[in-house]
Amino acid sequence: MQRDRITTSVSLVLGLLLAQKIVAFVRGVVFARLLGTSEYGVYTLGFFLILIMVAVTSLGIPSAFGRYAPRYQTRKGLRWFFRKAYILNIIFSFVVGAVVFIFPSFFSTLIYGDPSHTRVMMIVALCVPGLVLLTNLMHTFSGLKLFRASSVSQFCQAAFFAVVGTILVLAYASASSALFALALSILVTLVLFMPLLIRYLKNEEPEYNRLDEPGFYRRLLRFTIWFTVTPILIQIFHYVDRLTLQRMLTSSDQGVYSAAVNLSATISAVGLAVNNVIFPHLSTAWEAGKKEQALLSLDLAVKFTAVPLTVIGLLLILLGRPIILLLLGEAYVAGADVLPYLVVFYLLTISVWLFGVYASLVERTYVSTIGLVTALPVNVVLNLVLIPRMGIVGAGLATMLSYVLLWIVVVGICRAFGMPLRPRTVAASLFPFLLLLPPLLAACAVAGATYLCFRTEWIISRDERRRVFGEVGLFLGRLRNR
Repeated sequence: MQRDRITTSVSLVLGLLLAQKIVAFVRGVVFARLLGTSEYGVYTLGFFLILIMVAVTSLGIPSAFGRYAPRYQTRKGLRWFFRKAYILNIIFSFVVGAVVFIFPSFFSTLIYGDPSHTRVMMIVALCVPGLVLLTNLMHTFSGLKLFRASSVSQFCQAAFFAVVGTILVLAYASASSALFALALSILVTLVLFMPLLIRYLKNEEPEYNRLDEPGFYRRLLRFTIWFTVTPILIQIFHYVDRLTLQRMLTSSDQGVYSAAVNLSATISAVGLAVNNVIFPHLSTAWEAGKKEQALLSLDLAVKFTAVPLTVIGLLLILLGRPIILLLLGEAYVAGADVLPYLVVFYLLTISVWLFGVYASLVERTYVSTIGLVTALPVNVVLNLVLIPRMGIVGAGLATMLSYVLLWIVVVGICRAFGMPLRPRTVAASLFPFLLLLPPLLAACAVAGATYLCFRTEWIISRDERRRVFGEVGLFLGRLRNR
């Protein structure tokens, strides 16, 4: 296993992440078709509970690997660092999973308002410890800049889940069978990739070096506690609309809306790839004292991510109805009406991820939490007000509007902590709002914005274009020489 340059890393991660998103989307289409709107809604909320529990039990520790791996690598304490982090995560996840396994009826009533989904809850409990360990594994690979291993392991888990899930859903057509396939995919991925990490760490550090660092957990948790709170709030924020639909309308409405969410979420692959790759690289530069270089790279990432993603978002909105009709069928076609709001929501999410990198570099990891605490109550209120009046469209609109508030809060706090915030960068990050125009006007506006970015100096300068295209050219040249 070897480390790569940023352009190589982004290309590797993006390629495999796009493949993973395609696999996940196809899996979602198959599940939606075979399970039906009601059982598909049960499955999506079960998956939501898994994500919430993983966010709780991981204590945010995996999110610190990209920030602190370079520090402990220079001190020859990688094996010590990861062992300490893993032990705490594994113990806590088994305890939380055991609580859900022992009281499945309680959690079934809490999530569904119905105690009959105990089998789903028991499978959820089994998934939690494994997914926590898998999350640690993937973040460890990323923190060590082993992006090939991180991306391949994620893709393998998604592919196995899709294949086995399809087989089990064909055989049993229930939410519990789909979630059981998730548990099996986690187990297989751990068996395949955990030995690779152990071998790599032993090669890097043949001797286990026990560091003398009193108060290690206290200092680590002081950094990661916000990576615990924030993912929980993020998952709640993402599922407020679906939980409200489940209670105020029907499981079928929730299933239709979830299918639209899954389609619009495919656009997040590019942003996730860029975010996952640049954070460890920028952390290394930051630790080396190259702060101006790190900030310039972050600024370029925000602009060069926003523009192409807005174009992709436009295509997704324009083609959304025929895609849903072709892949999911007539029962899900109403989901096309909510796509513009969901696509803008996901594009804003990517923007927040990238601006949030600065908060992590300066170790102000609570910034996103403040934004979520501000926006979450607004999201709840807007869903309660808009869903009875507008149905699933109201759910999408509520989520997007509340996330606008979150974006404003996060960007404002980052600026207050010293992040250089250029007007051109802010303008580029707001391009997604052009997608809320009527289709023809949106197409014209996006075309005009793209022209401004790549043919003028107003948004992206000539030097910035030269730098990014130069890196891409070097990467393509290396590919041709292989």
